[in-house]
Amino acid sequence: MSSVMQQGELVAFNEGKLKFAADWILPFMPRKMLLKASRKAMEKADKEAICRR
Repeated sequence: MSSVMQQGELVAFNEGKLKFAADWILPFMPRKMLLKASRKAMEKADKEAICRR
């Protein structure tokens, strides 16, 4: 599990493409696929945060 998630921190994205995907594409994707993609994105962000330390 991501350390960001364990600490209860919120991660915000402020990108137009991400907002478009969230508004128009994500509602039509299967829940299992969304959870898998979300987990991968958080793991990647966690690894990058660890490398920056």
